Parts: sequence; structure tokens; C-alpha cells
Amino acid sequence: MNTYPRLLRRVQAVLVDSIIIPVVLLVVLLLVNVFGVENIYVKIAALFLPLLILEPGLVSLTGGTIGHHVIGLKVVNSRTNNNINIVLASIRFIVKALLGWLSFVVVLTSKKHQAIHDYLTGSIVINKSSDGLPSEEALTERIIEESGYVYPSKMKRTLIILMYNIILFVFVIFVVDKFLSRNCLEHDLCSNSDHLLGNVISVVWMICVALLIVFGWQGKLPGGKRKKQA
Repeated sequence: MNTYPRLLRRVQAVLVDSIIIPVVLLVVLLLVNVFGVENIYVKIAALFLPLLILEPGLVSLTGGTIGHHVIGLKVVNSRTNNNINIVLASIRFIVKALLGWLSFVVVLTSKKHQAIHDYLTGSIVINKSSDGLPSEEALTERIIEESGYVYPSKMKRTLIILMYNIILFVFVIFVVDKFLSRNCLEHDLCSNSDHLLGNVISVVWMICVALLIVFGWQGKLPGGKRKKQA
């Protein structure tokens, strides 16, 4: 039976890749310069080819990136448990790159602990082996809708989450306008305190977005709450 890793372990895999990929690209660029390559198309290929090999290529051929293998994870088709094909692996990589951390928030709410890029490509990330793993590291399928409750439709929950995030976004703009200096906002001349405050606001904003998605999908936000069955 498949078991799923905690979000933290998936983040660790991403961090491993975020170290390896830039190093590989840097080495490739140095080799291009050493060999005196001037053709612009060859330079572009030299940048993109290693990237495609390290992410969708390895996911399709080996079931994961270097980060996945180091952490002990595997990417498979949710229906067959086989590796996903190169087309799906490429789409998965593009969606993950475009959405960034936001894609991973959904891991906290989905039945099979899938991120958005997993949903769209029919993939799941599982532990290669559960042997020796503590129970908190070998998760089973999540119960999304508890028995004894009536939940709003998925569409309504999605709209509620979107509405609250729009309100949050407006509030963040107000806070930024209120507390950051005019020089920073209008002329990009930010002091250390401006940078610090901006970073704090960004972190709090990301945490709030994650909480809204989790609580919204669990039917715990006003306007989209679950109700006890009579």
C-alpha cells in the first residue's frame, strides 16, 4: 500500500534540487565559455537541456528528481503506480515552476496529499519504502469530508477561498501603503526597516493564504461552513 510523505519532506526534496540544478547550470555555462561557443541557439540549448533532463526527464525515466531520490520519495501515476510519461512530467514541471509554493499548499488538504501540479498530471508522490519510517512520516489517504457533516460543494468552497484571498490581498495592500515609507513605495529607495517589514508582511501573507486554503477546503470559513447532519 502506498504511503505519502509529509509536506516537509517534499520541501526538502525541492531544496536539494534547488542546490543541484543551479550548480549543474553553472558548470554547463563555464564549459560553454571554456570551449568558446558563440552560437546563441547552442547557448540556449545548453541552459535548457540540463534543466529538462534533471526535472521532467528524471521524473519520467526514474520516478523522481535527484531531490526525490535523496529524500526517499517517488513520483508515480496515481492510477497505475508506474512512472508518468515525459509529456506529463514536463507539464508537471512547468506548473510547479509557475505556481511555486502555492502549488504545495494544496498538499495539506487533498486526499492523496497531491499538490496542484500533481492534480493536473494525475501523479502522486509516495515514499519509496515505509520500512523504518515513523507513522507521522508514512501518511495514508486523508479523510477530506468527515462523516456526520454536510459540506458545501467543491465549487462553493473554491469560490469562498478565492473571495477571502481577494479580501486578504486588499488588506495587504493597505498595510503596505500604510506602513512602508513613501520613498520605498514611490522611488524604490527602501531602508533596512522597510526591507524587514516587507519580508515580514510577505511571510505572514503566505501563511494566511495557506491557512485560508486549508480551512476553506475543510468547510470552516464563514460563508462556506460545513453543517452537522440532522
